[in-house]
Amino acid sequence: MKPNIILFIIFSLFIKAQNTQDAESLSPEFEGLLNKESKVLALSDNYLKQNLYKEAIKSLFQAKKMSETSQSENFKAYTYILLANFYRGLELNKIASENIEMAMTPLSAITDSKEQNYIEARFQLEKGLLNFALSKDDEGKTNLWKSSAKFRQIDDPKKVSKSLQFIYSKLGDYYLSQNELDSAKHYFNQNLKLSNQFPTFKDLELRAKNGLSSYYLQNKQTDSALYFVSGLTKDLPKVKDLLLKKDVYKNLAQIHYSADDLENYKILNEQYLKLNDSIYESNQDTRVLLANEADSVRVENPDSNKSSLWILITLGVALAGLALAYANHIKVKKEYVQFQKIMQNLNETKNLKSIEIHEVNSDNLYIISEKTEQIILDKLKKFEEGEKYINPKVSLQFLAKNLDTNTKYLSEIINKKKGQNFNNYINELRIHYIIRKLKSEPKYQNYKVSSLAEECGFNSRNTFTLAFKNTLGISPTNFIGFIKKENSAHKSLV
Repeated sequence: MKPNIILFIIFSLFIKAQNTQDAESLSPEFEGLLNKESKVLALSDNYLKQNLYKEAIKSLFQAKKMSETSQSENFKAYTYILLANFYRGLELNKIASENIEMAMTPLSAITDSKEQNYIEARFQLEKGLLNFALSKDDEGKTNLWKSSAKFRQIDDPKKVSKSLQFIYSKLGDYYLSQNELDSAKHYFNQNLKLSNQFPTFKDLELRAKNGLSSYYLQNKQTDSALYFVSGLTKDLPKVKDLLLKKDVYKNLAQIHYSADDLENYKILNEQYLKLNDSIYESNQDTRVLLANEADSVRVENPDSNKSSLWILITLGVALAGLALAYANHIKVKKEYVQFQKIMQNLNETKNLKSIEIHEVNSDNLYIISEKTEQIILDKLKKFEEGEKYINPKVSLQFLAKNLDTNTKYLSEIINKKKGQNFNNYINELRIHYIIRKLKSEPKYQNYKVSSLAEECGFNSRNTFTLAFKNTLGISPTNFIGFIKKENSAHKSLV
């Protein structure tokens, strides 16, 4: 036998062995598919289970292209289910709904019962999650129950357990959101019981404990909530599912806030906010990549023009809305950071009545004796403490007369010691007055902006709004929204 023939036979045997090994390493749901089809589905599925949508684009579009010529109904159905998962994750629910409907035809044509059970289970699971996203809660629950029944018919105990844990987690989250605490606890406990059987599923154990912790937190049992999440932070770096990681950080922050541990609350809340921003930006990038991919498909395959054009239009509208939403998101985030600083300062000083004294350049100012200056400063302090500045008639002349001085002396001292002109000085006092009222007396949070303006001495809503924004860097409407949100969170945790 010639050497080249021998080499060819050896190489062929090696390739066959390698392909067999690859096929054996694939999950049972991909049995019966061609090796290439199995790999592209497994890769897409793996990314989507970790909510890594950007990474999933290439393999998903490859699967979609392959499905157009594939002879496997299993492959076609599974591809549409994964596409629905992908679009739902990007909140493109209309396109997700179209894909889940397109999965029904190949799904009904699958003849192998083993394959059909798994694909049907995944179909019902995805349809249930999509219905929850569309606020069709009753339909969503029904889909998840159907999904769990189909998963139980699968022979692989680990796959059954992993799938049921995910379903129980979603049902627990749903009942928790509806304040049906007993049902929520039931599903979270079922989840934890299954996770104990297969401790290698760290992400599912984390999901189970986080769910129970959320239940106890909502049930105002802070110690029990803390018990279930204690030690979870050491596992978080290993978790690839960013949404799960974000939820855990958010839950941990709320628990520490409830326990009045503000130091750890700030650290954990910052981690939550960073992840939230990262996910938001990643999803926005994914939509841009998706639009480019759809455009590429449209150019390469004119027959798909109608479908790709529809995707491009939908994505274009979504991206325009997202650009505005993102700009607002950044603006609100900055304002919220500023709000937290203001409230922290308010808590630490207990009052913001006295405006800080600033020394300014004394050139071209009147020379006032130290004794006269101190007398006027003492009178100004009493004026501030008496909150007489909320009188809308207060003017430089009015105040000078009440302090037994002249307008030149008063104006100079305010400029020199308060670091601002008279109008800004009075406006700042009034704004600090109203934020103390908003914090200490919740009824003020329900006042109209015009009423708040009148309450602290402004003659118009516009002047008040401008002064509020100039003083605090936040609009009064957003400030009230932030303080209501904080109060609501505190009440739910107390």
